[in-house]
Amino acid sequence: MRNISLIPIVSVLLLFSSVRGLAQAPVPEKVFEGANGLRIHVKEVAPGAQPSSVQIICYLKHRKTGDTTLAAVSDFDRELGGVVRALRDSDQFEGFPLETLYFTSPKGSIKANAVLLIGVGDERELSLETMRNVGIVGLRNAMLIDASSVSFAAALQDQNVKKLDVGDVAGAVAFGALLAYDTEKRLQDRGLVLKHTIEDWTYEAGPEFFERTVVGVREAVKKADEEIAARGAVK
Repeated sequence: MRNISLIPIVSVLLLFSSVRGLAQAPVPEKVFEGANGLRIHVKEVAPGAQPSSVQIICYLKHRKTGDTTLAAVSDFDRELGGVVRALRDSDQFEGFPLETLYFTSPKGSIKANAVLLIGVGDERELSLETMRNVGIVGLRNAMLIDASSVSFAAALQDQNVKKLDVGDVAGAVAFGALLAYDTEKRLQDRGLVLKHTIEDWTYEAGPEFFERTVVGVREAVKKADEEIAARGAVK
């Protein structure tokens, strides 16, 4: 009987195993438990690629000469069928500080059920205080629309903003969201608003910004815990 070499078969099996292992590699993600049980995820995922009730994304004030939209921001609008650019070019969403616009995601587009655009104003006036307020406004709008999960992209780097560190931005947004959520829960405890819970807030970060974003969010959670504790019990 002819001898059959097992080397090619073994090689194919090893190759298949390696490819399968690569395909199943976990997406980098870090989860922090904030006050009132709000889980903040830092995840290496593009805007629109995270399943959620609503995708929040920030935009600078629109420039008549044309906006700079790179990589993820450009891809995001392309997946939406160009609706963001159309809104901005027609001055229906200019991106003034804390301006908001909410709409349902077009069928077959991004993974989030809806989109909330938040303006951050002119780049020259952009600050961490603005981004903290973005976190507050984003959280409160998410509560109003009964979102159970939120995905968030500051998207400043993909609009060529270099003046603010990505970790500091992430920390400012997370801090604002956590404080706003605590206020909402206190109002609920007093029976002034309907009971509602946001289970997850996913902060989307690109591969080159993931680690710095993790640091920023970790520091923000600790700082928010301290400030919320200082507020004392609901009276």
